[in-house]
Amino acid sequence: MTDEFINILLVEDNFGDARLIKESLSETMHSYFSLVHVTRISEALDKMEESQFDVALLDLSLPDGNGLDTVLHFRKAAPAMPVVVLTGLQDDLFALSAVRHGAQDFLIKGQIDSRLLLRSIRYAIERNRLNIQRRRAEEAFHASQNYAQNIIKSSIDMIIASDLEGKITEFNQAAESTFGYKRQEIIGRPVLDLYADKQEGRFVHNTTRETGKYVGEITNIRVDGSTFTSFLSASLLKNTEGRACGLMGVSRDITQRKKTEQALKDSEANLRLSQKIGKVGSWEYNPATQQFYWSPETYHLFGKDPEKFTPSWKDFLNAIIRRDRHAVEQALNKCINTGALCNIDFKIKLPNGSEHILNVQAEFLSNSEADDKLIGTIQDITDRKFLEEQLRQSQKMEAIGQLAGGIAHDFNNILTVIQGHLGLILADTEISENKKDSIRQVASAAERASNLTRQLLAFGRRQIMRLQVLDLNRVVKNMSKLLGRLIGENIIVNYDYCQTLPAILADSSMIEQIILNLAVNARDAMSKGGQLRISTSAEKVDSSRKQYCPEAREGFFVCLTVADTGAGIENHILEHLFEPFFTTKDAGKGTGLGLATVYGIVKQHHGWIEVSSRPGQGTEFRIFFPSCSTQKELTPESTPLLIKGGQETILAVEDESELRNLILSILNRFGYKVLIASSGEEAIDAWDSHDGYINLLLTDVVLQSGMSGRDLAEYLQDKSPDLKVIFASGYSDELIGKDITLQEGLNFLQKPFSPNSLAKAVRNCLDSPIIPVPKRNSNLKTENP
Repeated sequence: MTDEFINILLVEDNFGDARLIKESLSETMHSYFSLVHVTRISEALDKMEESQFDVALLDLSLPDGNGLDTVLHFRKAAPAMPVVVLTGLQDDLFALSAVRHGAQDFLIKGQIDSRLLLRSIRYAIERNRLNIQRRRAEEAFHASQNYAQNIIKSSIDMIIASDLEGKITEFNQAAESTFGYKRQEIIGRPVLDLYADKQEGRFVHNTTRETGKYVGEITNIRVDGSTFTSFLSASLLKNTEGRACGLMGVSRDITQRKKTEQALKDSEANLRLSQKIGKVGSWEYNPATQQFYWSPETYHLFGKDPEKFTPSWKDFLNAIIRRDRHAVEQALNKCINTGALCNIDFKIKLPNGSEHILNVQAEFLSNSEADDKLIGTIQDITDRKFLEEQLRQSQKMEAIGQLAGGIAHDFNNILTVIQGHLGLILADTEISENKKDSIRQVASAAERASNLTRQLLAFGRRQIMRLQVLDLNRVVKNMSKLLGRLIGENIIVNYDYCQTLPAILADSSMIEQIILNLAVNARDAMSKGGQLRISTSAEKVDSSRKQYCPEAREGFFVCLTVADTGAGIENHILEHLFEPFFTTKDAGKGTGLGLATVYGIVKQHHGWIEVSSRPGQGTEFRIFFPSCSTQKELTPESTPLLIKGGQETILAVEDESELRNLILSILNRFGYKVLIASSGEEAIDAWDSHDGYINLLLTDVVLQSGMSGRDLAEYLQDKSPDLKVIFASGYSDELIGKDITLQEGLNFLQKPFSPNSLAKAVRNCLDSPIIPVPKRNSNLKTENP
């Protein structure tokens, strides 16, 4: 008895023998097996398309196969299936021939007992598993060998190997190009022939043999007698038994680098001072005489008049804001006392009250013929610091957005499996109403999780947008009733609509989500009541706006303003306002995704957000969307039809096994014939091995292997131009390409999806004209071996 469940396919046309085999299995394995009995090889192949089997018991005398031809036919159709041959012949040579032709074992009818049958089945499965592992190991070994050879061949560094006696055994193309030797003429010659100094060569060889490695510069000689300097890293090679078997060196010609280094050293002294004195301002300070010299530009940076102001060390330090003053003084004193270079940023406050960020670089010069002095440069880096901070913030938000989008994509696959199976269970009429209530509660929780996923995708700018030409005024008006109930009676909502507002190209549901999230935040900021203003306006943006909002662009834009009279936001919070999961609300009262979602949606619509706020004075959000020249509304979606099934053949490609099985189950319920694959490569193999016509390709956009869903669709449509394609993903269409028009429910299926939405999309696609996938340059294979 074993606790390993085994799926068995019995191909036997003698029902008496089949019954005896089933009874024998029942005696030994009890309920730990599943047996499917067919009488022909053709029936067996049909069953293998429907289900997965661990082993096949194959009679050699069948209506559509006889003798060894039966084994050959079956193994050709199912090469990965372990086979145990059933024969009535007591002929060892015949049985051995069957094994040689692919069978894992053989059993002679009339001599089969339950233990022998079980042992043979388990042996066949294990032997097949070991054969697969052995083949994979061999393939990996050969691949690693080829990989190593390719590295050696294509390396830009010289790779030279020798045996322990110093005879050259490897000489790559880079070495050929550098030394001028051909590989065939240098192999077997002493490696010392490559050294300009043979004594140096012997030292390198002996050191490597004794210590296991050598790293350093050497002098080589080319075939034409010219010499060059190279940097060598040599090591001792050992075989699988740990014994030394040779030496290998990796080197690079550094002759030009040595010349460059020498030239840099020669000019370094002159360049050092010229780099420090000059772009904006320069200064000198003599600690002994307390004399301080400022260039005219330095006076300007500090807001001083050269005619009325004489600089001093004290005046310089007093101009620095208090929190930076000590650090600057300490850094400059260290420069004077130790000669260490000084490079420090700090803030100053000008006489007009404005603050600027300055950078000082300084060096202390000691001169025996004159007084020692501290010299340096100074420049205003306020704008640069601002742009650097904006760039860091943008990069951080982009990185977090990619992470959020990736998590949401994987979570969408899980939710699709959950919601899909829940839909299948709810469709079962035999389930009691009480159980259905519990299942509906689970489905409701899954839907809430799906909403959270959509927020993550919106923040990561990977949510699928349904773009149409919109009147922003109409969207706001449609939201007014909902906002009235949501905001509460203690807050007055004022609407101000621009009567000449241009249209925008946007997703109406996403715009509604922006308004809703900002309104809810405003309500929470006005716990004691206040006023909320929502307005629209047409704006012409010029280059001056970039000074305080680097994301701004020139052109015509539509602006949505949401302003409140609430508590306001402090500066240190404004820096993190759009980060996901950042919230100032109490635990359990906010996810921290509201403003992150707004940020993602706005960026996905190619707009930007400007925020102004002060504690106690309220907050104003201004959101800019590119205007759209046309006023034509898109045609509303048609009323959905009843869901129909069909008998067409569908190739479904999905790398998540649970989701793959769900798709198979759903489409089978609607009558379709389904081929499944976990990668693009498997899909091509399934396509090539399928005898009939495939009507539709249903593929995930993002596959774990090197071939994407689009690559696969292009390849298969090239083979069959009338093949219809549905892409499935939770990502945005940027992952497929801007040259493909995605229509949800026709050639696109957004995750997570329900069984009905999957069936409806498949039927719609099959009944609609083909939407070709545009060709791109591709390195895909064109023939399946």
